[in-house]
This record gives sequence, C-alpha cells and structure tokens, in this order.
Amino acid sequence: MTSTLASRQGLLTRATNRLSKILKDEDDLLHATIEPTSADDANLRALRRRIRQAKVVVEAEAQKLEKALDNYSTAADSLEDDTPSISEILAKVEQNTEAAQGLLDQAYNAMATLARLQESIDDFYTHSSRDIEVQEIKLAPVPIPKFSGRIWEWETFWTSFEHTVHSKNIDNLFKFNYLLDALLRNAGKQTKLFGRRLNEQLRDGYYVQDGYYVRLPWKTEAAQLPDNKGLAVRRLQATMKRLGSEPEILQQYQGTIDTQLRQGVIEEVDETKPPDGDIVHYLAHQAVITPHKNTTKLRVVFDGSAHLKESPSLNDVLNRGPVMLPKLFDILLRFRIGNVAMASDVEKAFLQIRLHEKDRDATRFLWLRDTTQPAVASNIVTYRFNRV
Repeated sequence: MTSTLASRQGLLTRATNRLSKILKDEDDLLHATIEPTSADDANLRALRRRIRQAKVVVEAEAQKLEKALDNYSTAADSLEDDTPSISEILAKVEQNTEAAQGLLDQAYNAMATLARLQESIDDFYTHSSRDIEVQEIKLAPVPIPKFSGRIWEWETFWTSFEHTVHSKNIDNLFKFNYLLDALLRNAGKQTKLFGRRLNEQLRDGYYVQDGYYVRLPWKTEAAQLPDNKGLAVRRLQATMKRLGSEPEILQQYQGTIDTQLRQGVIEEVDETKPPDGDIVHYLAHQAVITPHKNTTKLRVVFDGSAHLKESPSLNDVLNRGPVMLPKLFDILLRFRIGNVAMASDVEKAFLQIRLHEKDRDATRFLWLRDTTQPAVASNIVTYRFNRV
C-alpha cells in the first residue's frame, strides 16, 4: 500500500468513527416521539434545539466523510497496475468504501428523520397563537444614543444599543428598525442603501412576459458558489438506495417529479450546451413524509444549505427577506371578524413566479430516467427550476 493511500485510509477511518459515534449518541433522538402540548413547554423547546444542533452536526460530519471517501477513492484509482499485492489492496479498498457508503446512508436517513421531527415541532409552533404572540412583543421606548459614523463614537453607542435592544428577545427585524432609527447622516444613509441596492438588483432582473420573471437576490459572495455535482450524485445514490426498500414512497417521489415537469415547474437540462448563467449549482433533495396530513403526505424537499467543505451553500449567498410569520396572527383574527368566510385550494398560488433564465442553472438537481435501474451516469438526468 502506498503512503498516500495509507494516509487517506487513516483519515477515512477517523471520519467514519466520528460519524458512527455521533449517530450512536443521537439514537434516542432519532426514535423520539413528538407529542407537543404547549408552545411554552420547556421540554419541547429543548428538544427543538437539540434537533437543530443534531442536524448541523450530522450533516457536517457526513460531508467530512464524503470528502475523506473521495480522497481515498482518488488515491486508490491512482495505483499503478504493478503495485505489489494490488488485488488485496483493491479488495480492502472496496470493503472500506462499502462500509463508509453504508454509514453515509445511515447519516442521510438520520437527517431525513431529524427533518421530519423538526417539521412536526415547527408545524405546532406555526399554528400556536401563543408562540406568535411572543414574536409580536415590542420593547418599550428607551433612550438610545445616536451614531453618525464617527469611529470614536462606536464603542459607547454599541454598548448602550446592545444593552437596551440587541440583547433582548425580540425579532431581528424589529432590532434592525431600531438600529436604522439610531443612525444619523452617512451611517444611516449607507445602511439604508443596502436595501435599496437589493431592490434595484431585483427590479433590473424583473420582466413580465407570460408571467413574472425575477432574479435571485444574490449577495456579492455568489461567485464563490461551487459546481457541486459530485456531492449531488452521492446524495442521489444514497437516496435511491434508501428508497429502494420503500417502493410506495419511491413511486410518490417519481410522481412529484413527473407532475412538476408536466406543469413546467422544472425542465430538463441539456448538459451538452453551455449554461445560461454564470453560476452552476446542484441541489440535493430528499422526501419528507407527513402521514398525518390530509393533503400532501409526501413532499420533495430541496436542501439549499448543503455545501462542500470550506465552500458556501446556496442559502449562504442569497439575501434573506423579512420574517412573515407574525402576520399570520393578524390573518387569523381578520378571518374570524366577518359573518362569512371563504376558503379555496391555494396549491395553484405557489410556483407562479418564474425564475430568470440566467439564474436557473443555480437550481439544478439530479434524478433518474429509470428508477428501477442503478444511479449511474447513463441513467442520471439533470433538471432545473423554472419557477420558485
């Protein structure tokens, strides 16, 4: 065995052991039953935090293992045919690779389970007026010093602002509005220009043809978004291996893809042609199953937070909009005021905003032409989103 392969095998073993330990430590969480009783339940809030933390840790360690497996496979592929004991080495490589891939499958199953657990809790909080009322809390008027942009004023200003506003348990949108009110002259002007520049960016990429076409709200770091097709292929292979034992779920998954393709939500990509935009990025996806719902029991969820090591994710390079959840409380109150209420199916209200052609290649994802066949290059098809 060459020194490079031995070194890569050591890194693979350590990454495998770390991920295996984490999955073992979180085994009780993965088999937890969510029975929310109150949005103020301290145990429920603690469970929610633990689920979020577990998702981050499992995903991070799975990505490290994927990287270690890539490096290990690359070193094995580089072996010369006349390497001593080449057959035994390659047999060992295959054994280690299968073990690592099996552990990655467990990790992806764990992430899907954690996503379902988090969705169960989030659904409860979404429909809890108590939770929404907490988000509606505003601070009483307090004297906040003004900041004009002079650097020698900053420390005094921030100490006071942090004590009176930033350290309080209120929505970030309210904190930002307090901050805008406290900024004077050039400091306030430059801060307000940020939102103006974003609006101009969206307006410049907007037009109407057979619908509304908009650009994605890119940050300046968007150029650092990598072409992560290799990661998407591995995630697809793991997903198909997991769904292979659940034919009914796989059929629903395929049905969702077919429906979106038929409705023009997605389109197939001709990879022999150059991309339409400057950024090419692939989204991983998985099934989230909610059997208790009367309408959509399976949703295909795209992971915009997945990223390669030391590289940003799609979510990292997009500007976020304001949190709209607090407005639900107002909607529910208005719904109860009148004598007559009307309800309708809102399915067609979604996915009606068209994505600008230059940004569509940043939303590519992989699927199979034939789900009964392996996830190999000849059977993989690339799609991208037309609507968002």
